[in-house]
Amino acid sequence: MARSGQTGYPFRQILVAAALQGAIFAVVKTAIDRGGARAFERWTGEWPGD
Repeated sequence: MARSGQTGYPFRQILVAAALQGAIFAVVKTAIDRGGARAFERWTGEWPGD
């Protein structure tokens, strides 16, 4: 049985998975933010923040 704090996965694999998850999150967030800004521009005729 694994002791508390041991997942059975090597630390490097956990870091790679965390980096990949962070990259995916950043891409999705950017796409949503950009899409929202474009929709705002279509509806108002101005880019947000201008």
